[in-house]
Parts: sequence; C-alpha cells; structure tokens
Amino acid sequence: MNQETDSHDHDQQMWTRRKLLGTLGLTGLGTLAATPIQATQKGGRINILSHGTISDLQNDKTLRENSIVYVLGYYKIGDGGGALYQVFKAADIEKENPWTIALQNGLVACLLDVESVNYKMFGAVGDSVNDDCQQIMKAHVYANWKRVPVVNMHGEYWLMKGLEIPIQTNVYFGQTIFHINEKENTTNKSYFWVQSRYKPKNIEWSSEIKDRFIKALKPGLQVFPELEPFRNCFILVKDDGDRVGFRAGARYNGTSWAREDFFYVEEHGRIVGDITWSFKDYKSLVAYPVEDHYLEIEGGTFYISGDIPGDKNTGYKRNGFNISRSRTLIRNQWVGLERGAKDTSMSPRAGFYAFSRVYDILLENVRVIPWEQDRDGTDRDVTAGTYGIGVTRVMKAMFRNVIAEGGPVHWGVFGNNLIKDFVIDRCQLNRVDVHFHGWNIHIKDSKIGYRGITVTGGGELLIENTSCSNRFFVSFRRDYGAKWDGNVTIRNCRYFPAPGAFNAVLFFQPADFEYGYPTGMARSIKVENLIIDYKDYPENDQVCWLIQTPDFAISKGGDRQFFPRRIMMKDITVVGRQKGVRLLKLHDPSHYQVDKVGRLTDYQLDTNALISFEDVDLEDIINELAETDHHLFVKLNKSDNYRKDSLYPSISIKRCHGLKASLQDIAAIVDVQQSRIVQLLCSDKNKLRGKLVFRDCTLAPVSEKEPGSRPYFILDSSLGTSFMNCFVHAPMIDNMPAFDQLNLIGFIEINRSVRFNHLHTMLGKEIIEHYKNKKEEIQSSFIAMLSNHYEIG
Repeated sequence: MNQETDSHDHDQQMWTRRKLLGTLGLTGLGTLAATPIQATQKGGRINILSHGTISDLQNDKTLRENSIVYVLGYYKIGDGGGALYQVFKAADIEKENPWTIALQNGLVACLLDVESVNYKMFGAVGDSVNDDCQQIMKAHVYANWKRVPVVNMHGEYWLMKGLEIPIQTNVYFGQTIFHINEKENTTNKSYFWVQSRYKPKNIEWSSEIKDRFIKALKPGLQVFPELEPFRNCFILVKDDGDRVGFRAGARYNGTSWAREDFFYVEEHGRIVGDITWSFKDYKSLVAYPVEDHYLEIEGGTFYISGDIPGDKNTGYKRNGFNISRSRTLIRNQWVGLERGAKDTSMSPRAGFYAFSRVYDILLENVRVIPWEQDRDGTDRDVTAGTYGIGVTRVMKAMFRNVIAEGGPVHWGVFGNNLIKDFVIDRCQLNRVDVHFHGWNIHIKDSKIGYRGITVTGGGELLIENTSCSNRFFVSFRRDYGAKWDGNVTIRNCRYFPAPGAFNAVLFFQPADFEYGYPTGMARSIKVENLIIDYKDYPENDQVCWLIQTPDFAISKGGDRQFFPRRIMMKDITVVGRQKGVRLLKLHDPSHYQVDKVGRLTDYQLDTNALISFEDVDLEDIINELAETDHHLFVKLNKSDNYRKDSLYPSISIKRCHGLKASLQDIAAIVDVQQSRIVQLLCSDKNKLRGKLVFRDCTLAPVSEKEPGSRPYFILDSSLGTSFMNCFVHAPMIDNMPAFDQLNLIGFIEINRSVRFNHLHTMLGKEIIEHYKNKKEEIQSSFIAMLSNHYEIG
C-alpha cells in the first residue's frame, strides 16, 4: 500500500537559516542587534535587518519584499521568542503556511527554515493569565508542517481550554512546566493529540479472498500472502454481529464486546502477534499504517487543577495526551496535582495518557497520579472507574519505571481493554488492571499496590521478581469470567495479603453466567519461590488459599470450565505469622474440561492433568469445622458424569507438613512424599477411583478434641493404596498422645491387622514405648506385615 503524506515545496526565493549563516560567515546573530548588515550572493545584495520585537517588526513601514529580519524577542528583547523572518507579499505566500505575521503595505513575515521551534517564537506568554493553548497550538502546527521538532526546554505555561494540540514530530520539554485547568475538560478532547500522518484504510477484498481469510483467521495463523500490500500496518478485524465478553453484574445490563482481534503485518504478509479468536465473519477490516520511525516526547512537568466541574455520570473527561500514533515513546515526565490542590472531580477521567489503536509504544520514567474515587461517605464518590492511564486496542506496549501510587481513596491508576504483548518493567503502580481480553502480559521487577493485579484474557501471563499488596496476588476478573486462556507463571515474588474475608494467591471466581466464550483457570499454572509476607498486616488471621476456585465447574447453561493440564506450586513460604496456607478446593472434577483425554477402567487410570504442591508452608488445621475445612478438598458431584475429557488428575504432594485432605469419590492418582499428614479422607462409602501412594511420610493425626468414631485416614482405592518407608504415630489430642485412639488410624490394628500395601512402615517411638510400659509385646508377625505386606483383593 502506498503511504501518501502531505508534502510542501519550499519557495525557491526563500533563504534558509543555514544558507544565510553560511553566506554571512557568522557564528551567531547577536551582531544583528544594531544596524542593517549587507550580504552578497553572486553579485546580488540583500538587506538583513534586526528588530527588537514582533511589534517593532509589524510597525516598520520601510520593509521591502525579500528583506531578511532577525527579531530579538517576541514581546521583549531576550524573552526567548527571537527568530529569523523573510518578508513576502501576502499574495505570494502558500495558503497552507500555518505561521505568517501581517506587516505594513500588504506584506507578511514568514519564519525562515528552522531546525526546531519553541513556544515563545509563537507568542506563548506564560504569565498565568494568558491561555497559552493557542500559541502552543501554532508552534506544533508549524513544526508538523515543516517536520521539525519542538524544543522547549524551560518555561511555565498555562493550558486553560483543551484544543487537541496536534503532535507529529519529536517534542523535548526538558524542565518546562504546564498548568492544566480541568474546569474546561471535555469528553472528546485531550490537550495534546499525538497523531499519525497517515490515514487508516478499509481493506476491501473479493469475496473469494475474504472467505479464504476468514477460514485462515484463527490461532496459529502466521502468514497470509494477500496482506503483503499492507506491510508495516496495524490491522484491526472486527465482527459486530458476533458478541463476546458479556459482562456479569446488574450495573452492566448485559453489555458486551464485538469479537475482534488485531496484529501487525511484516514483509510478504507475515503476521506479528498471536491470533486469539476464530471468526465466522467480519464486518470491519482496517489497516492503520505505522510510521517507519519512532516519535519521542521527552520531559515536562504537568500540574493539574483537579477540579473538573459537573455532577456524577457526566461521562469520562479527557486531559493530557491522546496517543493514536504507533511507535511513540514518552519519557521523563511528572504528572500531579497543583501544589495545595485537591482532587474534587465528580466525573471520571479517561487517562492523562490515553493510548488507542497503536502498535509499539513506550511509557518510561513517568510519575502519574491515580485519581480519587472512594472518598469518605458516598456523596462525593466518583461513580465509575477513573484513570491516570488508559489503553485500548494496543499491541506491543511497555511501561518502564512508571510510578503511580495512591491511598485507599484512589482508584487503580490504569485500566485497559484489548491489549496484547504488554510488559511492565520496574514500575510501582497501585494496580495493574486488564478488563477485557489481555493477551501476553509480563510483569517484572515491580511493586503493585493495594488495588492489586486484576486480569482476564490469555496467552502468557508471567510475573517475576514482583510484589503485590492486595487480598489476592492475582485476581482474574469475575465480571469477564475470571478466565485465562493460556499459561500462568509466577516466580520469585512476594505477596502481602491484605485483610478481608479470605486471601488467595490466584483468585478464580466467575459468576454462574453466560459470558459468550469458554472460561477456565488457565491451561497451565506454575508458581515457584513465592513468599507470603504478613509483616504489613500482622493482624490478618484469615485463611489464605493458593488457588481459590468457584463452587461449580459447569454453568446452569451447560458450559464447562476448562482446567489446566499442569498446576505446579513449589517453594511457598509464609513469614510474619505462624499460620500457613491452604492448597486448593475443587467441586465436580468430572465437569471440568481438559484438552487431553483421560481414561478410567476397573484396572487402570490414565490421568490427563498434574496437580503438584511442593515445599509449601501449610496452615495447622486441627478440627474439622466444615466439610471443606481441609488444605486440599476435591469432591465429585452425586451423579457420576465423567467424560473422556473430564479431569482425571495426578496429585503430587511433597514436603507439605500438617496436610489435611479430603478426596471424595474422585478418580485420581495421589502421590504424597516426605510429608507429615494429619488426615486424609476418601469417601466413607466408595473407594477412590485410582490409587494412593505414600512415600517417606509421617502419618500423625492431630485433634483438639475427641474425633468420635470416624477414622483419621480413609484410604480405600480401586487400584491400590501403598506405603513405603512411612512412620505411623499415635493421634495427638490436646498435645498429648491418645493411645486409646490408635484404632481410629484406620489402616492398622496393633497386633491384629494391617490394611493396604506396605514396605518398611514403622511405628512411632511413643507407640513402642507405650506398649513396653504396658508390658505388651508388639508381635513380630505384626511387624513383619508393616515391613512387607501385599494386599490382594
């Protein structure tokens, strides 16, 4: 595709600044301050004059066509607005010239070609009375026309009415200060608009090519040759007739999104970016040409008044920057309230930085403010989310060293929808929030505050060397189905659980609602070397789950949730309190859907998912207060609904001490190693369909009161239960051995029987000493069964 841009031929008679200086042999223009200077070129002579100010220039009746004039200041000499001008007849000037100064005698003065412009050159005052928007607008319009940067390294300016100042060239603000008056904020205009020179183009194909594209447009597509004419374009495809992402909650009234996707096109129609949906049709296919160079905006301080007028529900107000140009880099900026000002807005904000429909953007070394939303009482609350950063339909975005923290009244600093390939690096943010359909998110070396990490979408979710202070380390948004259609990896992180009804490392809690797409807990989950730190909330004594799941696996409408092929959680350490964590609670494993077939027969179980916990600091659970009061609770529904793609897990637990588990009527292979087990219950009536293996474990029942007649261990399984190198201890009640409860261990009766398969099972020293003190001998035949026992039948 030809990417046409506007172009302007320079007047053949106009002298460039460089050409003039070369002719004069001058190193500066300070000498022009006194008298006219004569310059000669090929025998011709041209007058070069100097004037003090623009007003002096306008009042000079002696100027002639082609005169060259250097003005020493805009309003006064030395105010920074000095520049070189050439005089023309007004009738001879290009109509599109955005900057001319009317003179006497039908003449105008035009800036000579410049390498950069600043705001003073266009009359910006900076006195807190003048609205500098008009003059700043002229500077950028001229810079865009001449394709030169704006270099305004200092000064103080007041922006009182948003005009959408267009930015198409590099901008260097340095230590420039802007004061933004929010009383004039509107719902459709930001103060600065970073825009592309190119116009988007609808892609029109024949029905044959369109049909072929629709068939190809699905996960895994890498090349579509017919996209070659649109190389270096950002492509958005959208089907308004196919709605997905129905939002749960009464306040949202069934709102939804069109099925849409986006990607970047390289040479020969190669696609950059994962395709995340399959399509039956599309109503819109638009190419947004991407510039072949980066645009830089660097420096600047922005003080905001904080007083947007209006009542609640007046729409999202804009300020700051609207960025709709791909390959934009924004660096080294500070954004905050005016000194002494308060955020009193009753209307939500769309984001000081608002990125939309762009590819490859960077926000670096920026301090931005989250806005107040939940103030004391309810009469001054903002009724919707209010944002310091907004991101929608953006691919390849990076936030690096972005700082945005707040207090309890502040809303999360940014929210976004439809973002792909997003990196957060060395940031400190009060929240990371992906509403609808994030894809490939990497958070590293960062601190996330009390509003937490909330996401939905898919691809790779990687969080490393990062801390989070919230009720949940990662909350998968309930209103969009709490889904992650991809892999979740968390490593070398620290979690500060905030007080609440309970805490969880991973919080999956969808509503029983039809979202318009499959929902589930991810395709794989891996958490490694996580420290759960209570030092910030030492009073927090609530239960903390590693994974919090819903109490259903199939919706009322019959939609099954997908389940990970791998859940691996290792090296989970609790500090700051003695109470540890719980593992996982699952209802109806037969209703979950796994993308691998499992198989259960009377003689064999082929599992299709691994659930592994290793080196986890567990909570001491002594009394069974409720059926689900276990570290690991998995229960089948009353009806047996196992299908080939149901969940048939292999459950591995290693070095998890104080384990209490309930595995009711499920099909699973359970392998427990090097752990101290307080209680493990399979069904009272039915065998676990699978097998149980205990290796190098200590079985040590603990209770605060008499447990009644129910055994501590119910371990019947259809494919066999085995012990290897295990210790069996007497039940502990009130920190004392209860030898009269030995018969409730459930699989041994001293000197009478041993159930299941045993290899080198040993009795605890307290049991042996107890029988010695009773002068009852533990029979060698019983010891032999513990040493080597094979159960048949």
